[in-house]
Amino acid sequence: MENMTTGVGLIATERQKQIEKHGFTGQYHLDYHEGYTSNQLSKAAVTLLMPDLIPNLGWTSVPENWDKEWFEKLMNKETKERLIIAGALIAAELDRLNALDKLNLQKCESCEKETDIDIMHMDSGSNWFCPECWKELSQVMNPDVNTWKLKAEKWDKLDEEIGKYYDNVPESSSEEEGDLLDIGEAAARAFKYL
Repeated sequence: MENMTTGVGLIATERQKQIEKHGFTGQYHLDYHEGYTSNQLSKAAVTLLMPDLIPNLGWTSVPENWDKEWFEKLMNKETKERLIIAGALIAAELDRLNALDKLNLQKCESCEKETDIDIMHMDSGSNWFCPECWKELSQVMNPDVNTWKLKAEKWDKLDEEIGKYYDNVPESSSEEEGDLLDIGEAAARAFKYL
């Protein structure tokens, strides 16, 4: 009896080669989103099948952000090889989607990359940023944020100091436990004028 490899076996072997030789795991496809989040794996699989499905159509579509020369090599393979690769690309897309299901993703406001929310940063306007964009943006935003924090701390301290003169005064009393001079001095201390 002749040893025959099944279609599923051929596709599984090709998928394993994609992972071991090129490192194209589901997580890789998430980490390098620009080449995979616009259905590029599925589109590549369909494109690989087009010469056999519609022979006179030709092919002009290289998946977005993919290397044209590399994809042309795939397109020039024999029908059987292209079928195997197309099946493996569909399996790769399923691996990517399975990895995606495990994450809690949020779109970055700047680059629109979907990123695990656990490693993202949020600005004061509740906008989410991936670590790469935050690193660039925080250099611009942090000086203002630090200034605002410092001012807020001063106002909180002033509120606390002034509150001392009013918190212990009974409501029925018209007299304060301190005068305007005391309050003025508290304000001057809070803002480091004294």
